[in-house]
Amino acid sequence: MTSQAKRIPGLLPCGQVGKHTMKCDDDNRVFGVDETIVRCTALEYKTMKMLSAGQPVSDLALVHELFGCSPDNCTPNSVRKHIEHLREKIKPTGLDIPRIQGYGYILVEVQ
Repeated sequence: MTSQAKRIPGLLPCGQVGKHTMKCDDDNRVFGVDETIVRCTALEYKTMKMLSAGQPVSDLALVHELFGCSPDNCTPNSVRKHIEHLREKIKPTGLDIPRIQGYGYILVEVQ
């Protein structure tokens, strides 16, 4: 669900991806991308916080942070399905989360 960022007070700067300014609200698990907000589940919010630094995030780091287990104990599909759902949610903002083959994911501006 997306709506206007102006309607949510308390959004604080938390990064820049391409020309998009990102803001976040930890208490309400809300990300603002320019003037659009994205309401997140707890796992989605953790993922966006990790990715909003603008650096690639490894599968290992995602699995550990999101699911509290090692890659040997979690199925790769858990992270993949989670990222697919989050991609759809952030699509209207002009951002995407492509896979870096053999490593993990990164948050990028759609060209």
